[in-house]
Amino acid sequence: SSLTYFYTVVTLFLISLLLCIDYMAATQPGIKRLLEAEQEAKKLVRDAVEGRKELLRERIRAAEAEADAYRAARQRQFDEVQNQDLSTKDSYIKQLARDSDEQIRKLQIAFTAKREEVITLLLTAVRDVKIEEAQQVPL
Repeated sequence: SSLTYFYTVVTLFLISLLLCIDYMAATQPGIKRLLEAEQEAKKLVRDAVEGRKELLRERIRAAEAEADAYRAARQRQFDEVQNQDLSTKDSYIKQLARDSDEQIRKLQIAFTAKREEVITLLLTAVRDVKIEEAQQVPL
């Protein structure tokens, strides 16, 4: 858009320059008109360049604003995911603790129920040990 405007201005300048040359050929005061046309063309080119620079600055500002908005949105998403992960980890740790406590409780109940039986078995095994003389193995 700004590039098209620039080319249009340059084209107009060249056309006016050619017209001035034709006019100068017809009359001597054409030199003065040619100089005026040159000044006017320079002003048009300068205005076009400034307009293009301003347009470029505006586009840069718009792109920076869009990038900042995108960056902020992504940061919010990251923070949300991180907070969800923390709450998920906390709930996982609590569930793991509950499961561990339940398993310990079951083991204690089983230990209490089988305690007498295990002690009797151990005492019987110790009492009924058969002592045999070890045979010596030749080397």
